[in-house]
Amino acid sequence: MKKIALGTDIGGSHITCQLFNLDTSQPVEHTRHRVAVNSRASKNEILDEWVAAIRLATKIHKLPSLSGIGFAMPGPFDYRNGMAWFEGVQKFENLYGANIREEMQNKLELPHEFPVRFLNDAACFAVGEAWLGEAANYGRIIALTMGTGFGTTFIKNKLPVAGVNGIPKDGFLYHVPFKESIADDYFSTRWFLKAYFEKTGNKIRGVKELAEKASNEAVVTPVLLSFFVMSAADLVGIGVDNVKADFGLNNTLSQLIPLAVFAWFFLLSVPTGLLQDHLGKRNMLNIGILLTAVGLFLPFFIYSFLTVMVGFTLLGIGNTIIQVSANPLLIDVVPSSKASSFLSFSQFVKSVGSMAAPYLTTFFALRFGDWKL
Repeated sequence: MKKIALGTDIGGSHITCQLFNLDTSQPVEHTRHRVAVNSRASKNEILDEWVAAIRLATKIHKLPSLSGIGFAMPGPFDYRNGMAWFEGVQKFENLYGANIREEMQNKLELPHEFPVRFLNDAACFAVGEAWLGEAANYGRIIALTMGTGFGTTFIKNKLPVAGVNGIPKDGFLYHVPFKESIADDYFSTRWFLKAYFEKTGNKIRGVKELAEKASNEAVVTPVLLSFFVMSAADLVGIGVDNVKADFGLNNTLSQLIPLAVFAWFFLLSVPTGLLQDHLGKRNMLNIGILLTAVGLFLPFFIYSFLTVMVGFTLLGIGNTIIQVSANPLLIDVVPSSKASSFLSFSQFVKSVGSMAAPYLTTFFALRFGDWKL
């Protein structure tokens, strides 16, 4: 009689089940089922979803006839006794304190002696690779898994090891302090979703959606347009002669106008880089665009030598912030393989703005009789 067991992988957003032939070490065809799970649902809702997936996978074999059920389970979990201790990991926390072995035996109407075993999900992956996968020819390996959580397993001679040679006592790294929290908050789906929101202001459901957006993300367009805004500094060359004539400035004083714009890059480029580490590149870029807009429109509404100098000063500060923030932000929002081409294209966008500035100024001067437009 064939020995058939059920393998069950518990993920933060799903459960996957498949029957496995223990004699041939091969999965049983057409028995793989994956079901979505809300890891923040109530205890009974989560367990009922697990039970539904298990029943789908065991349609062709009666559950009591199986050799057992093996669960690949994330932590924190008491794997020997089947106790769930999920806390502080933002998933399955309503299962805290539940005896999952007994819950499964009861809900599946199995006798209490029926084998239901648990092993860390990352450890299951590592053991599988060590026995039948790419790592089968190696004596020592470390397996890292990144999903809804951060999984680690140290393998020696095809079996998990812990508490020796500097390895943590439980063999895991997810709870190790890292930056402002623990490793699980950074090497996981949660970090990707948080980082994407901080950079774009948009929420996504998961890493799969992020990957789909990577090649065609709408956030690239506004960043590229910021390079067009950057070209506004080239209006200084057009404005100097007109301001000189309008206010009767001498040559020395008129040359202070370009200085009021371009000196700010020397003065503020380093402080801007430090400040954006605290405020974020996107926020700093928005501040730069806002200051540039104020600098451009201020002389239009109040035209005096003072407002012209203030306007050009704001133009210089805004342009400095845009230059410091736009390039690294563009690298963040485009695929790394296309970063060089996007950076080159951004300079083309800036060049278009610089080239268009004299023609736009001439057009508005002829159309409305005022160069300031």
